[in-house]
Amino acid sequence: MNWAKRSVEFPGLLGARLRARSGRSSPYRGVGDCVYIDLAKMFFAVADSPERNTRASYNFVMRFAEFMEEVDSISAGNIYSERDINLIKDELERSSAKILESVPFRENSTFTGLCVFKSEKGPMGILFHSGDSFLLECDLETKHVRCCTRSNFLMIGRTRSFPQLEVVNMAESKRYLLGTDGFSCLELPGQRDDFLMGLFETQGVEMIADFLVDNFAGSNAGDDIALLSLDPAKLLLYSGGRTRLVMGGTSSREEEKIQLPYLSGDYSDWYEPYGSFSLQSSERLR
Repeated sequence: MNWAKRSVEFPGLLGARLRARSGRSSPYRGVGDCVYIDLAKMFFAVADSPERNTRASYNFVMRFAEFMEEVDSISAGNIYSERDINLIKDELERSSAKILESVPFRENSTFTGLCVFKSEKGPMGILFHSGDSFLLECDLETKHVRCCTRSNFLMIGRTRSFPQLEVVNMAESKRYLLGTDGFSCLELPGQRDDFLMGLFETQGVEMIADFLVDNFAGSNAGDDIALLSLDPAKLLLYSGGRTRLVMGGTSSREEEKIQLPYLSGDYSDWYEPYGSFSLQSSERLR
């Protein structure tokens, strides 16, 4: 974990990065983008709430995390048939409606989540999507980039069901990038899909999010950015514990607590070993 950058690199498995938009009137303004990682459920998500309520993304992410914690049929150590995964998808579609119905209108945010399963045929996933965050799939074998999500205006807090909840067919050759709409602020060279394919071919999956933000966010990024890249096949080999981690979705007061140590030099621009900040239960890394 790099506290100064708000970055996570898990070599070979995943990488995540959160960056507040530049040009904020105060460094202590809340950050509406949020990243969630749950290695026990193999569930990963990004969310984005508006500036008037930057904490809404965190509130829903944690509410949904608690919901997923109660789903006994999902565990990183299990091996599922394709039929099992489709049955779990149907059950999640029914049961998640109760969560969505309980979210107040003022708590609106986008949400794009991916739950990864070990199936008899290899990795598979279930996608949850609402709003204009996204999931991109990069197949290193076919050299094809596909956007798995469809942007919509049905944000969390304004819908009683996920506009998109479906099974994703994965393969060992496929890598994934979850992101918020701040991704559009990146000044990428050339065509997006070609550039991303080249990046996944030449960089470790844990470095993708950092590479994009460090090199292409520029000094005038007009929106917060949350990115999470992962390799599902490699993730399914992980057996290191029940770590849950969340970054972002901060209020102004919370952001001040984060930024003061950074501005005073208490955070250094280097990565601490993963075990030194492993978070359990609902503990939070801002």
